[in-house]
Amino acid sequence: QPSASHCPSFHHSGVETVESETDSVQWHRLCAMVFSSDGGGGRVVLFYRYFLPGGGVGDETLRFFRQHSMHYLEEMLKHQQSLCEKHGGMKGRILISSEGINGTLSCQDENDLDSYINEMEGFDLVETLSTKNDTGDVPPDAGRGRLFRGIDWKKSSWNEGAEPFPDLKVQIVKEIVSTGGSVDVADIPKDMGKEISAA
Repeated sequence: QPSASHCPSFHHSGVETVESETDSVQWHRLCAMVFSSDGGGGRVVLFYRYFLPGGGVGDETLRFFRQHSMHYLEEMLKHQQSLCEKHGGMKGRILISSEGINGTLSCQDENDLDSYINEMEGFDLVETLSTKNDTGDVPPDAGRGRLFRGIDWKKSSWNEGAEPFPDLKVQIVKEIVSTGGSVDVADIPKDMGKEISAA
């Protein structure tokens, strides 16, 4: 069973380059709760996804999304806020960018968590979000923008007591995991499975 020391960092670059000290402490507190939980308090889910072609995501749809990322990221931010409110007022932190999504959410009820995950799995860029944009370009056909399908959802519980997060924050950032711009999302498939030197 992993320990809190294995919990990934939630620092990032982008609109707000680093979470506040309070948020950092809150994040590590959450990690300790998740990995030592006995399931008596509520439910937590950790997830991330880089937007890459394949599966339910078509090359043309992905290119269109990145060409109009400013519009779609704003729409995606509002969609996430609405989705979390709809399913039990979920709390936590979600980072979204043109390269992907990275989030940790908590809620009291397992059904709310499962409903959120089901809606995320069914999300389609064209069907779910507004298709209007400033250029007037016509988006690709619906059904090839399943950006969140097949995410490896890491579910756990927290112990009885205060909920891990005090509120919900959804942010648009440059990177969902901070690399200082050293990693291009297009190179991720090439590097999968490779051992990366710490040097």
